[in-house]
Amino acid sequence: MVMFALNLVPLACLLSSLLVGAIPVAESQLSKTCTKPGIRKEWRTLSNQEKASFIKAVHCLETLPHSQSIFADGSQPDVPPVRNDTNAYDDFVYAHLDGVNRNHFTGVFLGWHRWFLHTFENTLQTKCGYKGSLPYWDWSRDVANIPASPLFISSATTGFGTFNDNASENFTVTDGAFGATVRAYPTPHRVGRHFRPQPFEEQIFPFAFDKPEKLATSAFTPEEVHFIITNFVGNYTDFQAYMDGVRAEGMHNAAHLMMDGDMSNIGHSPNDPIFFLHHANLDRIWAAWQSHDPANRLAVGGGRTQVLQDYDEFPAGAPPFIEASEQLRFSGLTTEPLLGEVLQTKGKLLCYEYA
Repeated sequence: MVMFALNLVPLACLLSSLLVGAIPVAESQLSKTCTKPGIRKEWRTLSNQEKASFIKAVHCLETLPHSQSIFADGSQPDVPPVRNDTNAYDDFVYAHLDGVNRNHFTGVFLGWHRWFLHTFENTLQTKCGYKGSLPYWDWSRDVANIPASPLFISSATTGFGTFNDNASENFTVTDGAFGATVRAYPTPHRVGRHFRPQPFEEQIFPFAFDKPEKLATSAFTPEEVHFIITNFVGNYTDFQAYMDGVRAEGMHNAAHLMMDGDMSNIGHSPNDPIFFLHHANLDRIWAAWQSHDPANRLAVGGGRTQVLQDYDEFPAGAPPFIEASEQLRFSGLTTEPLLGEVLQTKGKLLCYEYA
């Protein structure tokens, strides 16, 4: 897992100390061709048939052959070699694993993941006949009891499986739609998931968490979601910094780490399909922030370089600073648009909105 170090500073001081706020791209550069956007819905609002259709499509992806175009681009040290005895789902995991350093705690974080989610959604639709849109999980609605969320049920057709509290079994998911699934990276294994309400007690980063006693759910309450959407006007850098949080205790990492297992590893977290619903919710929050104020709509910021030892100063990346002309890289998984081309969910390349 990638790690980074911070000093004990209040969040307000952290955000005000960032060197770059927002570098907008001219809206005229983007062609608005989206006329019939797909509607991404919250998981619990889907019918059982819609849930089953999504899960069936994910299983279909696991039966498709590995793409020979996947490669390690050299930006990530110690990435395992590409395996040819894998499948199309594993290709998504590899592309994410290969881009840990360039796409996390840098200014392309949200833009890269937006195109990554789009590619996953589009592949389900074009290769597996999926008729719906990518669902999202609004974890703010489950803060009172995460394990009771409608995602974590044992149904083989509509559930992602329950949490496993057995450490001797490596917290392997044993029920639900993915209870028997084997993932290829970083080594072959079954999906693991374990609920840890206080994930910051363990020092998994090369620094001590600021609040080891903090409940993960306190980072993504409805109030926290409302706050991030309605603040940081025109300043993408501060917006992303708040999403990751002081010492990685923000909503993005809290929701990852509380699920332990695959989700808690920032590199191969897509092994658990929950990843895609979690990041769709982060994308939804970004889209809501973009819509909240005209100054947010096309704002970009942060740096190109992940410098974890200076996370206090550069939580969204160190110089050189990101511009809309930054090309997103995907290790051969898909086409590689410019950051500015994915800033609109209803534009030339993307065509969806959130219910």
